[in-house]
Amino acid sequence: MVKKRPFKVNKNERQFLVQVLIICAFISFLLILTLRSIYNEKSTQDLATIVGGVLGTSLSFFGSILVYKALRSQIKANKIISNQFKIQQFESKYYEMLRLHKENVNRLKLEITEVEYNGTEVEKRVFEQKGNEVFEIYCLEIEELFKTILPLKKDENYSFIAAYAIFFNGKFTDNNTEYIEALEKIKTRRLLNRKLEDPYVPQGLFIPKQFVTNYKLIQGQSEKLSQYFRHLFLTVKFVANQDENFITYEEKREYLRMLRAQLTNYEQVLMFYNWLADFGKEWENDNNHFFTDYRMIHNVFRVFLIENEYITGKYENLKLKDYKKIKEKLDDDLFESERWNG
Repeated sequence: MVKKRPFKVNKNERQFLVQVLIICAFISFLLILTLRSIYNEKSTQDLATIVGGVLGTSLSFFGSILVYKALRSQIKANKIISNQFKIQQFESKYYEMLRLHKENVNRLKLEITEVEYNGTEVEKRVFEQKGNEVFEIYCLEIEELFKTILPLKKDENYSFIAAYAIFFNGKFTDNNTEYIEALEKIKTRRLLNRKLEDPYVPQGLFIPKQFVTNYKLIQGQSEKLSQYFRHLFLTVKFVANQDENFITYEEKREYLRMLRAQLTNYEQVLMFYNWLADFGKEWENDNNHFFTDYRMIHNVFRVFLIENEYITGKYENLKLKDYKKIKEKLDDDLFESERWNG
């Protein structure tokens, strides 16, 4: 907590005070000399009375000025302390929201089955993928669904929204038999298939070890991700909507950079997909500019996105928008990849 500091006279006010005293002394000296030459018959005591009356009024006037300046300085100091207290309240709430976001991420988990083909032997292991490691798997599932639906529907916008809806809700969006059969076939798909560099050769046969990671698709992630997205959106909105007389645009960007530093690249890709599928359309619209003005998906590279002109086109279109930049910052690009022409 910021302690209230006692009022202190600053350098300018001290100079003003000294100047007032010098002027008063000089005026007193002139008045005494002038009055003494005019009123020769008056006694020194009478002259002192006259001078005292004149100077008393003058000093009272200058004293009033000093009191006014002191009160202004105190009011200014009180406003600074009040503003510091408001900033402390804001930061306390914001850091608590960051902590809750981290907890929401840590609660995310997926069950992964890893199968090792070792010659004629097969070994299966089941383990959990936790925390921010799950976001790449989520993005891969959306990609698998999109690539399955697109050849059947032809419409890229519909296919992507349908793919995200199935990923999120775990329910098919169409009763067409061919559509359902195609999706049923990919309920369990290989998302990772890699061979080791040093295969062994049993009995003269070249049979490499091979790992295949399986993840059951179309389980529905709404129960896990609804709270995650609501809280993340609320955190960004809490900062972005602060009055800029209280927290400047540059300061808001710095606060949100702290949040973005906690987000993995694929976490930001999922935010982009959430917006593109209209589930999270409030991320970037006429009222909110969280992707552009506040760079919340700054670390998304095209290489992380589904290779499709519709999706990459939406990504590129964001660059064409008229968005805010920090003054005197030369590399304040929308996406980090622009620095490398990515």
